Amino acid sequence: MSRTVEAKLKGIFEDLFNIEIDDGVFSENLVYKGISKWDSFGHVELITKIESIFDVKLTFDDIVNMKSFKSCVNIISEKML
Repeated sequence: MSRTVEAKLKGIFEDLFNIEIDDGVFSENLVYKGISKWDSFGHVELITKIESIFDVKLTFDDIVNMKSFKSCVNIISEKML
C-alpha cells in the first residue's frame, strides 16, 4: 500500500510545491522548510490536500510529525490500515 501512498503523495508534492521528485529517491531536501514553498502556509495546504485526496483525518500529532516526505508516507499509510 505504501507504493500507492508514495505515488499519490509524490503528485501532491510536485503540484503544491512546484518540484519534480525522482521515482524511488527520497531526497534529503524533501523536508519541512527544506523546500522554499514548504513553509507554515504550505504545510497547511499540504495537510488539506492529504486529508482530501486520501480521505483521512489527521490529528494534531500527525500534522506536527509530518516533517518530511517519508514521514508523510508513513503516517498516511498507518491511517489507511
